[in-house]
Amino acid sequence: THRPVPCREGPAFPAWHGTVGADGAALIIEPGPAGAASRSCDQVRRLRPVSGSVVGTIRGRRPSTLRRTACAPTPPTAARFRMSASSSESPEGCSPSMYDVTLDQIAATCLALGVDRHCLSSAELAVLPTQPVESLDLSQIRRLILDGKDPLGQAFCAARTAEERRPRGQTFTPASIVRSMLEWTKGRVTPARVVDPGCGSGRYILAALRAFPHAVGLASDLDPYATLMTRANARVLGLESRLKVIVGDYRALRLPKIEGVTLFLGNPPYVRHHNIDARWKTWLGETASQMGMKASKLSGLHAHFFLATALYA
Repeated sequence: THRPVPCREGPAFPAWHGTVGADGAALIIEPGPAGAASRSCDQVRRLRPVSGSVVGTIRGRRPSTLRRTACAPTPPTAARFRMSASSSESPEGCSPSMYDVTLDQIAATCLALGVDRHCLSSAELAVLPTQPVESLDLSQIRRLILDGKDPLGQAFCAARTAEERRPRGQTFTPASIVRSMLEWTKGRVTPARVVDPGCGSGRYILAALRAFPHAVGLASDLDPYATLMTRANARVLGLESRLKVIVGDYRALRLPKIEGVTLFLGNPPYVRHHNIDARWKTWLGETASQMGMKASKLSGLHAHFFLATALYA
């Protein structure tokens, strides 16, 4: 039921392999030194539910899409992704049209949505495009943000692959989990402040500010693209006046004391100790000791975030 797709060879992509099913669905097989095992079309559909064509991944490369033509295209410089309003998992959907999206386009879209340059940090200013870049469909992006979707986060997940995001601990939590955590919280506390340690595109912090209309928010992230997306989403939702966004390491955050309860809400980054700088491993041990606890330097990054939260609380 599958017919081979011609391979294209070149210095950047030494080997491509693919099959096209009888239904026209396309699949990219991850290449290996002696050929790699492929995922079935059904497996790929479960990972990324789309219609018409199926998106697979090339190990260590950005996503690409094989069309119904049963012919592998030249590898694109920008990731291809499908926004689908019916998608239920992270990243959540957008529209049925296809885009070639780049990080420059995401940054340009954030500015076009009303993010004020004068409020940006030096790190955020540094990633803004230096040449004119066409933004994504602004009317559609606004509509979806107001509808509770995260089109900017989805675009980011296409422009920066899972392989690229994993060492950074960048996980975009499905909306169903965000809602569940907020429902659990609302029955227990009414916060005066909400802190999101690694905000990403702002899924947690913005949902919390909508759920707790009298609270203020603080969102931090190391990635300036993440903070740009959070700012843009807050702008569209009318929440920017209640939100402070910081580009920086959560462990180095200066969190002032306030009256009332502070809610720490988010999904900590799961990064193995191999990718954690030695000075932060030392920080972990020394800070835990000061608080009367023990912490192994082999702990993952999520343990660092838990300790920092205990320290701030």
